[in-house]
Amino acid sequence: MAELSENTLPKSIVIVKDNHGLAERLEEKLREKGIGVEIISTTEMPTSIPDTVVHLASTNERASLYDAVFSIQDLIKTFQERGKSSRLFAVTKNAQIVHQNDQENHIPGAVLWGVMRTLQNEFPELKPVTIDTDENTNADKIIQLLAQSDSYKEMAVRGEEVFVPVLKPITAHNEETHQLDTDGTYLITGGTSGLGLYFAEWLTTQGVKSLALVSRSGMKAETQAVVDRLKVNEVNIEVYAVDISNANALNTLVQDIESKQSEIKSVVHAAGVLDDGAFLNLTTEQFGKVLTPKINGAWNLHTYFKDRNLSNFILFSSAATVLGSAAQANYNAGNMVLDQLAQLRNAQDLPALSINFGNIGEIGLAAADIKRGERLKEQGMNTMSPDELSIYFKQVLDLQLTQCVLLDIDFKTWSESNEGIKDNHFYQYVLQVSEEKLESKTDNLPYTNKAGAVRYYKNAIKGMISKITKIPSSKIKGDATFKSIGIDSLMAVQLKNALQKESGLDLMVASIWTYPTVDKYTDFIVQELKIEDKTSSAVRIEDEVRNWTYTNKNAAVKDFKNILKEHISAITKIPSFKIKEDATFKSMGIDSLMAVQLKNKFQSEFGINIAVSSIWTYSTVEKYAQFIADELKINDLGNIHAESNSTQPANTAIQPELPFDTIEKQVDELSLDDLLDALDED
Repeated sequence: MAELSENTLPKSIVIVKDNHGLAERLEEKLREKGIGVEIISTTEMPTSIPDTVVHLASTNERASLYDAVFSIQDLIKTFQERGKSSRLFAVTKNAQIVHQNDQENHIPGAVLWGVMRTLQNEFPELKPVTIDTDENTNADKIIQLLAQSDSYKEMAVRGEEVFVPVLKPITAHNEETHQLDTDGTYLITGGTSGLGLYFAEWLTTQGVKSLALVSRSGMKAETQAVVDRLKVNEVNIEVYAVDISNANALNTLVQDIESKQSEIKSVVHAAGVLDDGAFLNLTTEQFGKVLTPKINGAWNLHTYFKDRNLSNFILFSSAATVLGSAAQANYNAGNMVLDQLAQLRNAQDLPALSINFGNIGEIGLAAADIKRGERLKEQGMNTMSPDELSIYFKQVLDLQLTQCVLLDIDFKTWSESNEGIKDNHFYQYVLQVSEEKLESKTDNLPYTNKAGAVRYYKNAIKGMISKITKIPSSKIKGDATFKSIGIDSLMAVQLKNALQKESGLDLMVASIWTYPTVDKYTDFIVQELKIEDKTSSAVRIEDEVRNWTYTNKNAAVKDFKNILKEHISAITKIPSFKIKEDATFKSMGIDSLMAVQLKNKFQSEFGINIAVSSIWTYSTVEKYAQFIADELKINDLGNIHAESNSTQPANTAIQPELPFDTIEKQVDELSLDDLLDALDED
């Protein structure tokens, strides 16, 4: 159970109303505390941007699937247009299964939970919080939660108790603890391709002899190859083209399977569709395309088989939902419903397992889009091979959990690209975050005046765009529009989040299109930072000129070589003693972004103006040391003429970071390392 604290309530709140009086009760109590309140409907916008929005529409018993989702989308668009944002609280009712007493699951609320988890990473400036309530939750409790620490991103209220979800690593068992039931027929939806088909074939290695593979499209070439292979091994396998999101079609399908094959004893729901996009651009059609096969299919299967004595009811979900992957709000919403369905079945003493798969190579949904897989890898989520899955399937089933996350991830790297997981209680067991406060951007700025800031942010923006688009920063022109460079809506979110972190400003995605070039966005950033040409105490940096003493130019060059090697080593991670003086920078792996970093380090080290092009003109340690000595005008008498330029950025290494929280409810994560260790011990 979460420990609550008393923090300051916001001064102004907009409440998006429900239809059972909670909004009015909240308004009365908030006004008693001197807080300004405005109540609006899902189709209305606030008269002014408040400190906080409390969205209650999803608590309605007959709430439509998407009302709250698109109301929030419209609110964020309004924030963007007006250039100001509010903190966002979404309140749901019975959307989360916390304990055995929870015997119903409100699907529109679960959908909103999936969306809100996505917004934690797409719009971290909103500091999104989701609160699930029950029929006993009162207005006082919600007001108490509005004042909680930012680290609690998700909470569930049951009576007077507040529960919070956490992600915990677990260790796989060394010995087999659960014998897979091989009796009867395994019904596998989404079973004619990809992960579903791979799992079907794996089941036969465990002794399963009857498989019913179902999808809307039916037999495919890859399906036929597996069918032919398994029939040789005397597996009773049939393929059916049926849309199980239609309850009547499912009823007919089951009768057909059990007349041709045998009684269905296990169900695997592996159907899945992707239609990614930045949240602000997602349409009703995109939500429907992704959610219909997942939600309707899963719920129909649950309803049909809940009175059957099944051995297994397995749902294929996604780690993207657990992590709140940006640009996948619809996909995350659908999988959140699957996760909660598994929890509901468990509360009803029915068999259930939801597996949140990470990035699967070759057969996973991410494998169909090379760029998606590369983006995930850059953010710290490694690809698991199909061969690895054959090991992990058995281990996951042996653990007999209700929900299990299976992925290979570096959470520290992931946190650098996904702001929503930092300072988030949900990740406390898998991510070690320093308790020290981050240094304010105004405490040690790498420029002393407006001209220096313009240079700094121009280089920073180019570096970030280069990281996102893979275009060398040297080829990104200052007057080229972001769209012409290939920046799409998702990349705009990534760029906005990276710049927000770098500058310390609250930025809107819309600003990317309002100031659509590097030059214009640089001017916008500098203007928002209110940097004046006269150095103020807020941006004061002491000028420093090195006092080198050399007996001759050769001594200076020798020293400069060592300094250069240290900086190159810091950037490339190549030990300095392995860096040859006549090796080209390109041969060391230095790319255009590293060149900017290197140039900035040299610039700061030697206190002189240096162009990035000089890295390629004087392309070895030896040549560059000579170049520096010449620029510093070191003569053989040992004199150095070094001019400190107060307008020149100091320490401006660019390291762009991209975007693309009683008993705590636990979502268990199965560590690949733990599994491999366990297998080694066997």
